[in-house]
Amino acid sequence: MALINLDGANYYVSPAGNNLNSGIGIASPWKTIQFALNQANDGDVINVMAGTYTGKLTWNDGGVVGQYITLQNYNDDVVILDGSTVGNNQALMYIENKNYIKIDGLRFTNHNGNYQPVINVYGNCSHIEITNCEFYNTNCNESYAILCEGFGDDFLISGNNMHDLIGDNAVGVLFVGSGTTTAYTNIVITNNVLTNLDPAPSEAIAVNGNIDGFTIADNVLTDINNIGIVMIGGEDWVNTNDAVNQARNGVCRRNAVTAANSIYGGGFSAGVYVDGGKDIIVENNTITDSDIGLEIGCENMGFVCSGITVRNNLIYRNQKSGLGFGGYDYPATGMVTNCAFYGNTVYDNDFLNTGFGQLWIQYATNCIVENNIFFTSTTPWMINAETIDSTYEVNLDYNNYYYSGGPMAMKGFVDFTLITGYEALLSTMGDNAHFSLADPLFVNPAISDFHLQVTSPCINAGNPSYIPVDEFDMDLATRLTGGRIEMGADEQIAAPLSYLVNSIPTICHGSCDGSLELDGIYGCAPYTYQYKIGAGAWIPFDGFLSDLCAATYKVKVTDACGAFVMGNVVISEDALLTLTVTSIVNETVAGAHNGKITVQSTGGYGSKQYSINGGLTWQTAKKFSGLSAGTYTIMTKDAHNCTASVVATVLVGGRMMDEAESMVYPNPANHEIHISTNQPEMPTIIRLMDLGGKEVFFEETNGGEVLITLPESLPSGLYLLQWSNVLGLFQQQVAVASR
Repeated sequence: MALINLDGANYYVSPAGNNLNSGIGIASPWKTIQFALNQANDGDVINVMAGTYTGKLTWNDGGVVGQYITLQNYNDDVVILDGSTVGNNQALMYIENKNYIKIDGLRFTNHNGNYQPVINVYGNCSHIEITNCEFYNTNCNESYAILCEGFGDDFLISGNNMHDLIGDNAVGVLFVGSGTTTAYTNIVITNNVLTNLDPAPSEAIAVNGNIDGFTIADNVLTDINNIGIVMIGGEDWVNTNDAVNQARNGVCRRNAVTAANSIYGGGFSAGVYVDGGKDIIVENNTITDSDIGLEIGCENMGFVCSGITVRNNLIYRNQKSGLGFGGYDYPATGMVTNCAFYGNTVYDNDFLNTGFGQLWIQYATNCIVENNIFFTSTTPWMINAETIDSTYEVNLDYNNYYYSGGPMAMKGFVDFTLITGYEALLSTMGDNAHFSLADPLFVNPAISDFHLQVTSPCINAGNPSYIPVDEFDMDLATRLTGGRIEMGADEQIAAPLSYLVNSIPTICHGSCDGSLELDGIYGCAPYTYQYKIGAGAWIPFDGFLSDLCAATYKVKVTDACGAFVMGNVVISEDALLTLTVTSIVNETVAGAHNGKITVQSTGGYGSKQYSINGGLTWQTAKKFSGLSAGTYTIMTKDAHNCTASVVATVLVGGRMMDEAESMVYPNPANHEIHISTNQPEMPTIIRLMDLGGKEVFFEETNGGEVLITLPESLPSGLYLLQWSNVLGLFQQQVAVASR
């Protein structure tokens, strides 16, 4: 009786090892993986060290609940399992009737010959995980990377990279549900990358037969020489019990398929295909450059594909058709019934100009096509309905159809009859109630950005009675964020009413040349606009105001649903531009031309320039020299060409006082100025002038000691004090301090 290893052991395998070693620890590894598999018990982990290993591997045991047997690469080592020595009709790795097995981080390659699955899981197997492995460079007929045949529960195929698998039926992942009474259940195929595979005449990823419960999600498939992903029912070679011979109760979501193109039969591969499946959700997939984007069909006579919901997929620039459904040759084939197609974006397909168009309907009954966008610009082909009859009850409504060449040039086939013009085409199809012909206004389809612009006519344009349940848009955001669902795969975020404002300040202080512009966004268009200043009344306007003076304007935006938002828009202005005289030097004698005026500017905007000749010439220096006696108007202008001016007078003659003759104090003065001279009893005229030459004080005295009381209204600043008598003119600059 074998002992149960409750804790599990870690074993090691290395090309440099020896099967006579203990296998415990990296210093004593076994040599072959098969030997390790033969020794492993419940819960054991086999760590395979770097190297290349050859020969067929067979699992002779599996684990139990909570105790998987794990085969994995050690410490991110590159572990290559080379199948070049494995004979025909042999799997490189074989698992039959085993449970609780994990395979992780291994690389499988060079498996060549006929009917040689790389990993073959056969019979009654459950709880199998194959993760983070690489399958590459095989050249073999029937070289399935992972082939599961039989029945069982709980399979995880995740994070694997499968590329360059060449030969007939060089499939990536295939589940064959051959159990006539027991199904495969809880299959998860997720996050795998499949590139350059030759699965024809099969498919890159397939669940076929008695499969009840599966998820195929987040896989990336590129360059597949037949169908990308398929869910199948009705194939006799798979299962003899027709009652269970259908892949069912599954989801296929968020997969990206590029270039799934068939090498036979004229090329009619779909990126994603349901062939006779039942009760499946196909959502949020992105499919491009394939023969057909997404198709729901039923190839096997006597079978019915039903209960398929296709929603929120991006299907664009596929070669022959975008979205298709129906049995292609009923009753020789099966039929499609009770399926629904909601919220898909179908863009510019049929670029080979085949006439199959954006929407291709074959034999189908009781199907709904709603809230979709069908767009074409490459060719005029919109709809190809090979078999249409009112008794079939294929209901098309609330769809957007747009052809860049104009609706009257739109083309399609109904019952193999060419129809030109949207009115005849859509009325024949029965979609004549709520369709739209407007440009859906994608953000940037040139770079495959199929989000809707905020002004798109497809926003809130879907069937108002459609209530989405557990579904998401192309960004995996919740659908129905507004009052109604959008047409197409993008659901605009229902942002609250807001507005954008563009304001221009006044250019110069005191001017009224500012403006403001409001644009409402979000909420419910159209919008109305109002403004007011202070506590005044609201004044309606069209969103643009000009000739505004500097002030704070209160604005209000109201949408069509009655919501409103308010805010303040400040129209600013430059600081007041001022110019003052800081000093004057008089002409010493008439004709000397040596007077000077110095000025100072404040406020305004940016750098300043100055002129003394009415703006004929300008300088950056603040001093003007070489002046004759006279009155001058000095100008300044700022970087906004705003101007200010001041008047200054240059006098003739006059001596500046010296201490031997007189004294003026205090300087700076406040309320009083004392003048002490050595010229007593001599009539004297005293003047006080600002630097612009304006007289602000006048008094006649007898000379000697004089006290001047300054007017209370006299501003602080720099002034020119003069007095004159028979001896001449005397002057001195004095400062009046803050009062």
